Amino acid sequence: MQTTNQQLIKSTNMKTLFFLIQNQKACSRIALAKATHLSKATVSALVDELIVRGYVLDCGAGISTTTGRKPNTLTVNGEKNYVAVFQWHRTWLNATLIGLSGNMIFEMRISMDQNNDYVQMTVKALHEDLEVYNPQAKILGICIVVPAIVDEVSRRIVSTVLEIDENNDILQQLCNQLADYPVAVLNDTACHAYAECVSSDMRGVYHAYVNIGSGVGAVILDHGHVFRAANGMTTQFGHLSVDRNGPLCGCGNHGCLERVIGETYLYERSLKEGCEGLFDGEKQATFDLLGKLAAGGDERACRLLDALAGDTAFAISNLINMFNPQEVIIGGRGMALGALYLDAVKRDLSHMGFPLFTRRIKLRFSSLSKFSALKGAARYYIDHYYSFDEEMQNTLFIG
Repeated sequence: MQTTNQQLIKSTNMKTLFFLIQNQKACSRIALAKATHLSKATVSALVDELIVRGYVLDCGAGISTTTGRKPNTLTVNGEKNYVAVFQWHRTWLNATLIGLSGNMIFEMRISMDQNNDYVQMTVKALHEDLEVYNPQAKILGICIVVPAIVDEVSRRIVSTVLEIDENNDILQQLCNQLADYPVAVLNDTACHAYAECVSSDMRGVYHAYVNIGSGVGAVILDHGHVFRAANGMTTQFGHLSVDRNGPLCGCGNHGCLERVIGETYLYERSLKEGCEGLFDGEKQATFDLLGKLAAGGDERACRLLDALAGDTAFAISNLINMFNPQEVIIGGRGMALGALYLDAVKRDLSHMGFPLFTRRIKLRFSSLSKFSALKGAARYYIDHYYSFDEEMQNTLFIG
């Protein structure tokens, strides 16, 4: 037991030092000792191990305002340590390498159809593209980002817009075929939310992140921590019914938020709102196209946009009533609906929900790019699962 506790303390201290170096809050051994209240000898030994293992680089003597020997500065070795992140979509798959310092090293998109196997395409891209991109670098783990619940009890991917059978054994397949690596399977909304939290320095804010695309999801973050893990099991925001007499959803419920405002059903919703012909001549109805038409003053587009905003506001008001966050951030492809949509959601929200909560709320669009889920997944994996003092392989992390 004592050995186990000592190992845990060492692992925790090593990760703390790494994060301080990564965040540039302390970039020398002396500064690290002051920040952590660990002895200089302990810090030096742990930093030396991080350097030997290739996670940190010693950049030599840095700048100092004091007399005497200048302390050596330290930095994260982001160019030789990657996390391989795969984001699964209905029609394509993203395969990326994210450096340990958080930068995107390599990215490719692979088209998918109903005959493609997500696991096989992931394994193929890993071996044929990512592993050979820089053979001298180390892949620290694999992250699979899915628009779905990752159920740790049944060990299945469920409630998803992907063409996946509900009785799938995908998690077991991933374990079998990626046995040389630790694998984390994460919900996409949670990854977007975590990236927003880290990059926007929102660790001190209790907030909600709403992801609007083909599906709709929401995650609660409590001072930098994803409430109840990143597997999509905390809320099923997209399946909150906003119209109990509405259209049947794939989950078996009626009038689910995802079913009435999701991009997949945008054309159907346009007909319901009396906007026939709005998308005529277009390959498909999209948020981007609707946002541009509304911004251009198209009356039908504005009417449809207002209807989507009303349902969004109603659902968000219920989210606020239940969790009372300080801020709500809207991300995903829904941001393409633009400022008119955001203003309409704010307007409608002001007349809904528990006034004390809804009047205080700050509502805004995400500040991040479409790649935020990829970077968020890599950062979440390193922050929560990766161990810097031992070899990791053939381990599955769910959310």
